[in-house]
Amino acid sequence: MRSKFAEILLIEALKNNNLLLLTGDLGYGVLDKFMKEAPGQFFNCGVAEQTMIGVAGGLSSQGKKVFVYSIANFPTLRCLEQIRNDLVYMGNNVTIVSVGAGFSYGSQGYTHHGIEDISVMRCLGKLKVYSPADTHELEAIMPEVITSGSTSYLRLGKGGEPLIHKNSLSNVNQPILFQEYSSSSTSKLVGILSCGTIGAEILELPNLHKGEFNYKAYSVPVLDKEHIKEFLLDKKFDLVITLEEHVLAGGFGSMLLEVNSEHHLNLNIRNLGIKNDNLETNGSQSYLRKIHKINAVSIMKFIEQNL
Repeated sequence: MRSKFAEILLIEALKNNNLLLLTGDLGYGVLDKFMKEAPGQFFNCGVAEQTMIGVAGGLSSQGKKVFVYSIANFPTLRCLEQIRNDLVYMGNNVTIVSVGAGFSYGSQGYTHHGIEDISVMRCLGKLKVYSPADTHELEAIMPEVITSGSTSYLRLGKGGEPLIHKNSLSNVNQPILFQEYSSSSTSKLVGILSCGTIGAEILELPNLHKGEFNYKAYSVPVLDKEHIKEFLLDKKFDLVITLEEHVLAGGFGSMLLEVNSEHHLNLNIRNLGIKNDNLETNGSQSYLRKIHKINAVSIMKFIEQNL
């Protein structure tokens, strides 16, 4: 996903010299081609992410479209005040790009686990959050991100994520159906809504299914409450499950609960995500998903328990 982002951004940069990319001293290999082919549009701000956000705000105020790039926690949690005051409040056209969402950098420990960023970014009301599950979603999101005139947040995996969609996409503002299971033995229908690369875990559900319920699985790459409301009003689910590789407080699942409450939808919604415990555990992404009970086996158990 990182490589696809860099590829798309370079194509746009070569057409528009007002498009700039700033990095916090990382991305070597991924960003090498951009550095080589658009050197005047690339700046390494060093390990100084707060300064990088301030620089991005200044450049944007002079008519530039700026992308800032770093590992999940560093351009978000470390820079909250600068994002709030220098970007969102000032209405600057900057996209904050984080790589390594969730447990992508699991072996690096809690300092590199990107599991609170959606909560932090989502609370800044004028900032739009994008969290694609695969490169098909990313490709569909990028034109909107590039032409956006306001601050936005693009949350990416580290790389090598499996495709959950078979074909390219055109509209990603509404939840996108990518898998469904239907059994004649039951009429119970579960809607599974996932955010980000954790959606790939759902691909394993047919191998675990016992036919006790039907389900439709959707990916939600654009966190927009109005579109979520329209989607939920149009569907008839006995149970809605949200799935995220992120803490439960303030994240994707919280957004659906807010929509449910604000519009009196009276839907049965249950959230599956990371609890704020056992954070000292390190390991691979798949291992940490298992430990924190957001892998395929845990998803199936969670649905069965809540039906």
